[in-house]
Amino acid sequence: MASIAPVTIKSGRRAEHRECFAQLGPYVVITNGHGPNQIYDTRRNVCQDMGMDAPSGAPTDGGTIAGALTGNYRWRIRWRDQYTGVMSLASAELSVTLTAAGRKITLGALTPPSRATHWVLERTVADGKYFYPVNLTSSAPHGTVVGTTEVDDTTSDDTLSARQSIENVQGRFRPYKWCFANGPRIIFGGGIVHRPTVTLTNGSKNVSSADGGFTADMASIGTGLPGWELSVIGESRNYRINTVADGDNLALLENYAGTTGTKQVAIAGQLNKVGWCEANEPEYGGSAEIGVVEYSNEQLIGDSARLTGGCGLGPTGALYAKESQLHLHSYFLNPKVEIGDGRVQQLQTLRGALGQKCMRFIDGVVYGMDYRGIWRWVPGAGLPEELGGSLSYDWAAADLNFSAAENWHIGHDPYHRLVLFFVCTGSDTYPDKAYVFDLTRQDWVDAKTFPAGITCSYEMPDTTGALRPVVVQEAVGAAPSRHFFDNMGISNGAHPSTVLNGTVTGGGANTLSAAGGSFYNSDQKLKAVAVTLIRAADSSEETRIVSDNSDSELTTEVNWIGDEPVNGDSYRVAPIESRWRSGRISLDYSDRKKEFFELWLWVAQKTCVPFYVNLYFNGSATPESDWTARNEDGVRFIASNPDIRVDPTTTGQHRYRIPLMKRVANDVAIEIFSSEAGEPWEILDAVLVGFPDPSEQAREE
Repeated sequence: MASIAPVTIKSGRRAEHRECFAQLGPYVVITNGHGPNQIYDTRRNVCQDMGMDAPSGAPTDGGTIAGALTGNYRWRIRWRDQYTGVMSLASAELSVTLTAAGRKITLGALTPPSRATHWVLERTVADGKYFYPVNLTSSAPHGTVVGTTEVDDTTSDDTLSARQSIENVQGRFRPYKWCFANGPRIIFGGGIVHRPTVTLTNGSKNVSSADGGFTADMASIGTGLPGWELSVIGESRNYRINTVADGDNLALLENYAGTTGTKQVAIAGQLNKVGWCEANEPEYGGSAEIGVVEYSNEQLIGDSARLTGGCGLGPTGALYAKESQLHLHSYFLNPKVEIGDGRVQQLQTLRGALGQKCMRFIDGVVYGMDYRGIWRWVPGAGLPEELGGSLSYDWAAADLNFSAAENWHIGHDPYHRLVLFFVCTGSDTYPDKAYVFDLTRQDWVDAKTFPAGITCSYEMPDTTGALRPVVVQEAVGAAPSRHFFDNMGISNGAHPSTVLNGTVTGGGANTLSAAGGSFYNSDQKLKAVAVTLIRAADSSEETRIVSDNSDSELTTEVNWIGDEPVNGDSYRVAPIESRWRSGRISLDYSDRKKEFFELWLWVAQKTCVPFYVNLYFNGSATPESDWTARNEDGVRFIASNPDIRVDPTTTGQHRYRIPLMKRVANDVAIEIFSSEAGEPWEILDAVLVGFPDPSEQAREE
């Protein structure tokens, strides 16, 4: 196993609220049921809150100009982000009566939000009811750029009414707990906001917080918003929230009926609401939500029990889960449906899912974990099937920690055709045990224990293009996030703040002491990271895996084979080299030669750590070395040296152009690596520019 170092997409999110990610094209949606939903644009390396608030007031009348408009007219505006297409809800209206004139409309005191790139002006026809865009034209497809504060409106009623009106359904999505991609849609669900410890008194509506987080942690849901509830962990009844008084106190709508005491609660809202956005509308909201009722007994799916997760079934539809219920949403009918019309149906089963990552669609089959065990279901083939078998005793045993079930998840190894069910045992809050199911043999083959807690997994292609599993230690609090690859890369994931090498001051059978170590010593610490002992006596090296550590001492999983560490020896905590290599990129037919012109790299630098680029043409094991010596844009080319060195002189985001001298080849693989200590660089984007070789085209014709 190997890992990549941690990188930051967006800071400032509360770490105890686990993030959920879904991707459509270049956009990644991030939800955690706590803060606003966010959208990350991979092309621009920009992460922003989803949606935009409506303008705070109406546009301003700038006075009469020449024109031919006659009648009573109304104007309003919206903010727009040209990159994602998101548009705010409309502003309040400006009304003016005109006689054979035009009108100058200005923003006045309205201030665009930070992500707005344009503003759109809308107007009715004379005495009309509907609004049409004034400044959305072929020459201005996004409206008027922010910075220009006025628009002259002389557009005739006939021209205006021929334009398509804007559906008034965007704005801000409500916070959702989880999301997943299914074909051209991202689907949202759930609504846990906060899990504080509080003091409750029987017969009282008052709730006092022991962690002082009500105001900050509920900022996104507002005060007294209907539908938001408080549930006591371990109790069956939910209580509606009436008001949030301050950072330490809120009031319920009804008296608390349980026993007086200090308890953990979950503050939640819209627990069984579902919404989605389309591929060409990455932030589409409003009427795209199904079951749009702010609060009533007519919930989306059955009772008010929360949706714990969901998974896409491709063109068939989607499957939603509660802890002991499954609901099928069919796409064979119109997916934008209202509740109660039969298109979202509860399956006649007691199966469910413990959390969003506890249900997964793999090779046409849904796999899930609930309180009863492990199950699988083939869409359209009847009821879910119990898959536990020999695991039934384990599932009933007290050793499984169901209180940490939100951290459980299902992983997939497509290369070896395995499904891994990660669970927490004992008092662990991170799943370090996985039951392994072989898809080829259709049987359980292993119960694997990992040296560190694993909270999610995904798949990435290796250098041959084969999908390999990546298991992840997610960041919690100040802990680093580490991604462990299956035979991909060579770095083993020491946190950048860790001293990577130094002098040994002592040790024991399975320990190594370094007085100046300052090893990372929080949460999962350096579990599963490699440490290499270099003995001063004979320069021999021995590598072991760290099982625990303090700030100056490492404990290894097994004892040293050779001599124990002594004062004067050296150590290295994980290889400091990091390396990424793509598969063979063809750009076109693999048997046709191309002219490769240049490689563009967008890189984020936390520190000025240089990195290197190698290019392998036509599957060669040797990197290309025929480069012309030059030094431009921070990129150093040295003749006959295969390494292209990139030397950043400042931190932040940089763009580098690497000319490839019109190299003619069928394909190329890109390798990026560094061998120096320091905070890691992050590759944001890479664009390879090339065209079919004209001589090849002529020969083909």
